[in-house]
Amino acid sequence: MATPQSHAGVWSKVKYAVISQVVAAKGEQIAAVSGKKIRVIGGILNMTGAAGTMEFFSATTAITGVMQLLKDTALPLPESACGYFETAAGENLALTVTTTSAVVTGVLAYIEV
Repeated sequence: MATPQSHAGVWSKVKYAVISQVVAAKGEQIAAVSGKKIRVIGGILNMTGAAGTMEFFSATTAITGVMQLLKDTALPLPESACGYFETAAGENLALTVTTTSAVVTGVLAYIEV
């Protein structure tokens, strides 16, 4: 990811998480950090195996709507200093896949705020 001059302070704190959800259930993708929110600022997700849906959660609270992807398609999230979604402070980031034969893989860029 590029380092824009106007957001240099944000980009120096970026962390990355490999995403792999292979069962139709909710799975932790990024562990909770005490007193911090996890803000997703970029990445790419791939749906393989079958078409399916996915949804992100802050622990047990939905923080995105249900997203449907076709088999073998990608959902790119271009870098954004503002972020796409974030957890509540002290909660993990989880992902639910609702189709048993679908697999979601990829990487998310995030910061702790």
